[in-house]
Formats: sequence, C-alpha cells, structure tokens
Amino acid sequence: GPCKPSSAVRWSRRIAEEFFLQGERERELGLRVSDGFDRECAGGSWAVRNAAFIEHVVRPLYGALHAAAPGTPLGLIVEA
Repeated sequence: GPCKPSSAVRWSRRIAEEFFLQGERERELGLRVSDGFDRECAGGSWAVRNAAFIEHVVRPLYGALHAAAPGTPLGLIVEA
C-alpha cells in the first residue's frame, strides 16, 4: 500500500515469490501444493493475497505468542 515503506512491500513480494516457487517444487515432486503456494490458483490482487497471508500465518503466530506470554501487547493484535 501507499502507506507502507517500500522495503516492506519489497519483502512481501519476495516472500510471495518464495512461496510460489515452493508450490512449483511441490507440484514437480507430485505432492499436494500447500494452500496459498499455488501461483496458478493465486487469483486476486497482491493486496488480497497479502491480507490472506496475514490472516492465515501472521495472526495465528501472534496468537501463539500471546498464549505463551499472556498480558503482552500482542493481545491487542490478536483480539482486533
């Protein structure tokens, strides 16, 4: 987004590319392609995929961190 530092946008795109490459490798090996790692089925805009990454990866990670250390400010993110 326009409010994000350009370095954050660059890293987000790099991570997405790494996930797509992993999905391609999984397909080559005859494995089921992990959710969100299939370039052919990605659909939506980069912003939509970024929001899905936050919802399915970042938010659960922060939830686990909050569970391990209750009372931390991380709870504000999990409960939002």
